[in-house]
Amino acid sequence: MRRLMAILSALALVVSLSVSSVAASPAAPRSSSFYGDFNLIAPDGTLFGHATAQLFQPTNQRLVPGTYDFRGAPGNTIRESHAQIGTVHFWYDQNHMPEGATVPGGTVAFASGVECVYIELNNADCHEWAVQFVNNTDPKVRDEVMFAISKTESGEWDFEYTQFVGKGDFVLKFSGIES
Repeated sequence: MRRLMAILSALALVVSLSVSSVAASPAAPRSSSFYGDFNLIAPDGTLFGHATAQLFQPTNQRLVPGTYDFRGAPGNTIRESHAQIGTVHFWYDQNHMPEGATVPGGTVAFASGVECVYIELNNADCHEWAVQFVNNTDPKVRDEVMFAISKTESGEWDFEYTQFVGKGDFVLKFSGIES
């Protein structure tokens, strides 16, 4: 009888420990997504403007994979911009190494489509456009937002403009499956 009680007690302990271990480890989200409502900071440290964005995997019920809107800071020649998102992708870039980082890597939410930039009333410049929201692995460096309005000769986006994430929400969830 004592042996049976000892075995049952041991079994109960093993089950409770395994359940608590499973509960303690965070599960990866079922699908990747990005939500942002934050200030964009220029490389010189000044306020560039405020961005709001939402990216998610498209479905048959929700074909458009996201939104992007921007309002320029006072004095910025870009007063507003709005994008029609056509495609999104999510991945982890183990080789991303921003300036000042000591730990490489970053999770990326990518979107491309058409952006219209407004500098005054009824004056919009619309063009192909891509953006990368980068959640850097190294906590010592700011998260980045990289913009491209042209492609290289090989057809890759040329991300020539980088802004940094300031105050606000910047939430990138990666399922672990590149898309």
